[in-house]
Amino acid sequence: MKENTKVILFDLGGVLVELGEHPFPSEWFSNKEEAYDLAQWFKSQIALDFERGNTSAAQFASAIKEDLKL
Repeated sequence: MKENTKVILFDLGGVLVELGEHPFPSEWFSNKEEAYDLAQWFKSQIALDFERGNTSAAQFASAIKEDLKL
């Protein structure tokens, strides 16, 4: 029997998982001093749209990769 996924929950607000000061590992950045902190996260329109369910995971991934120059 095939199950249909109805919900995928991403907890980015510290309810289930605490992200800490930096939501992305510093290893992801070519410049280790460059940081993407929670203040930047909450100013990011794509992050806010994603948290509200207004954009797809694929759109979010593409935009965040561009924002972070990954």
